Amino acid sequence: MCPEKLKLTLLGDIGHVNIQRWCEALAGAGVDLTVVSFAKSPAGDWTAYQIPSVRGAGKLNYFLAAPHVKRLLAQVTPDVVAAYYVTGYGTLGSLTGFHPLVQVTSGSDVLAAHKKLWTYYVARHNLLRSDLVTAWAPHMADAVCRMGVTENRLLVLPRGIPVQRFASVRCPVPTPSEEIRLVCTRSFKPIHRISILIQAIAELKNAGLNIHLSLAGNGPQRQDLMLLARRLDLEQQIQFVGFVPNDDLPSFLAEHQIYVALTESDGVSASLLEAMAVGLLPIVPDHPANHYWISAGENGVLFGDVTPVAVAECIHQAISDLALRTSARDNNPRIVCDRADAVANSRVFVERFQDIGAYSATLR
Repeated sequence: MCPEKLKLTLLGDIGHVNIQRWCEALAGAGVDLTVVSFAKSPAGDWTAYQIPSVRGAGKLNYFLAAPHVKRLLAQVTPDVVAAYYVTGYGTLGSLTGFHPLVQVTSGSDVLAAHKKLWTYYVARHNLLRSDLVTAWAPHMADAVCRMGVTENRLLVLPRGIPVQRFASVRCPVPTPSEEIRLVCTRSFKPIHRISILIQAIAELKNAGLNIHLSLAGNGPQRQDLMLLARRLDLEQQIQFVGFVPNDDLPSFLAEHQIYVALTESDGVSASLLEAMAVGLLPIVPDHPANHYWISAGENGVLFGDVTPVAVAECIHQAISDLALRTSARDNNPRIVCDRADAVANSRVFVERFQDIGAYSATLR
């Protein structure tokens, strides 16, 4: 007799592509999935409920929605509830009083919580009242443990990406005489420091390099960044391509050779993993999130000085290093396949969720 499917309810922003992909992987791993979100859900292999919200109430909506969601959970009767982003939907999950509750850390919700006393209090409160905490990488697990979560309540595993979507494409084999095409797929927000990247491209142009940068994304800084590129006379070197649909992303990335991101801190960057999956050489900051994936000089470049001149110098050196670019093309897809396959990793998540669901059932 086959065991019943795990009934999992996910509280999270289903409008975000990373959460949509995780839902796809969890459903593919055999979960009976229900999604509860303030955002309208796209079509998927799950049941979706949209939470009513009060315009202008901001984070207060998590508190206002708690009674509604509590009644909804009583109707759905899940085995486990998972709340994605500790200081957001994690608060809503805690307020419902449902157990077993999984707090899904995302990155800044635990890595930057210490910067504001109230945010730290909320994050710690939600984490300590959960039955399981997930962390995409060891540096996130360290942050969680510093808030008092014990290792027996912690699962450290990347969410991963849909590796099979990227497996059939690969970036060009590096050659010494090609036009160099760089890509950045981070959103246009201050944390990603795209203005510095644009200024670095200006330095490379002035050095006489035949170089092109694709900026795939959107965000509040879009107009300012476009004005900066125009002011630096980079309209032939930089293309603002906007959002690239998921189905088109692998082939789009494979048109480039190098991935560049200047993000200040990260959990595990899906953008980085996607670029690695098609063989791009990553050039990224030297911080713990990137150490987990990049060995400097072997499959990528790590830099510490985030200034236009320093970033330009790193890019210039990487362009000249055909052996490094070839190594990245050969090895990065395997690294992602081995460690960040969303389908395989979701099976591990489901097994752990089943364990805490079964244990909780014995206490009822």
